[in-house]
Amino acid sequence: MVHTKAQSPLKDNNSTGLDLNSINTENVDIVRQLLNQETIIRMTLVKNVHTLMKDMLSLQEKLAEAEVEISSLKKSTDSELTDLKNEVMLLKLENVNVNSSMDNLKSALRLSETEQLKLSAAVSSLELLRVNLTNHDHDKATKFAFTAGVTSSNKTWRSGVMVFDKVIFSIRSGYNPSTGVFTAPIEGNYVFYVSAVEFSNRYLGVFIDKNGKHQVQLIGDSSAQFQTGTNMVILSLNRGYAVWVNYKSGSGYYSEFESIPVTTFSGFLI
Repeated sequence: MVHTKAQSPLKDNNSTGLDLNSINTENVDIVRQLLNQETIIRMTLVKNVHTLMKDMLSLQEKLAEAEVEISSLKKSTDSELTDLKNEVMLLKLENVNVNSSMDNLKSALRLSETEQLKLSAAVSSLELLRVNLTNHDHDKATKFAFTAGVTSSNKTWRSGVMVFDKVIFSIRSGYNPSTGVFTAPIEGNYVFYVSAVEFSNRYLGVFIDKNGKHQVQLIGDSSAQFQTGTNMVILSLNRGYAVWVNYKSGSGYYSEFESIPVTTFSGFLI
């Protein structure tokens, strides 16, 4: 048998070796078991340390990846925040533009309302002008007037209708210069005026007749030559009624002086 001294790894530096000669077989088994357990514990600890180191390295890697990801997220967030700020600025500018456009639209609307009022006034003026033109055309269509005179003197005239054979003025009058008779074109009130000059002291009296009935008369009667008789009358006529100048007295009438009629017959619708 070999005698050896061994130092238990479970002892500190001050521990002393065991005398294997004094240890029986049972104690040796116990020591061996303890050594085996210590070895197992050491191996387990080493294994655990290696595992922990691997875990720490893994955690460090994951932490680094997380930091990179966080940094990337921060950059992305900063970029998105910058984009959002830019969009907000653009929206503010667009809002300013919208407000400016609204103001322009309001101004344009007010201008449009003003122009519409002007247009309405112009339309009203045009409508009034149209009505006036229509009335004017209607008035022209319903105006009747004439003036006629005799062109030759008559020293022996003693009966019948005095014929005023020269038409001086006429608007759709209805006067016939061949017969000396005015025929009313439409129903209405008419004014008639006659001026007759007697021929050299021959005296002169005439009637204004309506449908053969005397209405008024005029007389040129004096010791002086070429006396003038005048009269005017307003007559209500139906369409087709006739008016003329008829003989009453005397023996002649004077016609023209220097080729201008002095004995005349006029009429018009009022």
